[in-house]
Amino acid sequence: MSIEYVVARPCAVKNDLGGDEAFLRACTWRLMARTAKREARKKNLRFEEVKLTHRIVSLDGVDQVVEPLSDILEEAARFEEKTGPCADCPACVLDETAGCFGTVGYPVTAEAEQWLYDRITGEVEPWAARGWREFWKGARADPARIALLRSKGDDFLEGKSAWGLTATSGGRPFTLNANELLAALFAAGSLKPADALMLLGLLGALDPDVDPEDEERPVIGVSEAENGETEEKLAFDIYPEPYDDPGICDLKAYLFALFFAAALGVELQVSL
Repeated sequence: MSIEYVVARPCAVKNDLGGDEAFLRACTWRLMARTAKREARKKNLRFEEVKLTHRIVSLDGVDQVVEPLSDILEEAARFEEKTGPCADCPACVLDETAGCFGTVGYPVTAEAEQWLYDRITGEVEPWAARGWREFWKGARADPARIALLRSKGDDFLEGKSAWGLTATSGGRPFTLNANELLAALFAAGSLKPADALMLLGLLGALDPDVDPEDEERPVIGVSEAENGETEEKLAFDIYPEPYDDPGICDLKAYLFALFFAAALGVELQVSL
């Protein structure tokens, strides 16, 4: 079980499969196939004997869909045959093939969730705070979905408290709670480049101190001048650490994909 996401850059693979949603489903099935094959081999089971249970979360509850492993393996094999163009794709940042796809594994640990909140400093950039308020004007995500996950034991979220956080922004109070933050990150369905920049700025994931001589570091150009030139460049500023909790590793990869979606000017599609 996991949160699945994909950098929604148009490509031949997605077009061949029928769009972003079909691509996301195919990547999910490939992941399920890899996991199930590994577990089946450990238990000396024949693949045709194995069935997988896939959980689908909605405000009405958690539904379970049972799929034979043999069907999933067939779908995964057909998908692998189509991934040749991934080698030259700039969105392929998380893996060698279909590297625009990633997951945040369930359960999200309390440590990983705390890591997110700790990134929101006492002073939030005014532009990020404005973006946060604009995001919620459109009812883009429902924190009730996160509350539902918290109510399901430790299957989805280990942290049971949707505690609030108070910071400041431009001299004004800035408040949010845990369910709102996770809903904005994972429950909107899709995040536009402006949403991505807002969330990355809120979480202190952007570095404005970019060395113009450093051509290896990926950057986002923002704040265009009247003549169309970029006034400021922001680099991704979160790095993996050897002591990271696996859940923190997943969140860092997610934010990295969010950064690249914004840099490429495309949405990040997310399936909670």
